[in-house]
Amino acid sequence: MRSEARIHIQKPPSRYQSCLYYDCVVDSEPALRYLLDHVGSDRVVLGSDWPFVKWEDSPVAWVKRLESLTQEEKDRILWQNLEMLLGV
Repeated sequence: MRSEARIHIQKPPSRYQSCLYYDCVVDSEPALRYLLDHVGSDRVVLGSDWPFVKWEDSPVAWVKRLESLTQEEKDRILWQNLEMLLGV
């Protein structure tokens, strides 16, 4: 859509999706499930926009309660992906 974007990138924007990380600040469990299914659980990290996004207890507690996520997905979101990203 924007001609100047074609000057600075050599691939379609969709090819860069796997280079990005996404936070879990979404408004519902189905929205997070959609994100995980489309970008992969290895690309999503814990996020918080407190106090602007209403969390019942905390972002961690919210992720831990989600029934559609496996324990592996929860661990990736809560700590593993961030450790890998930061190299710790």
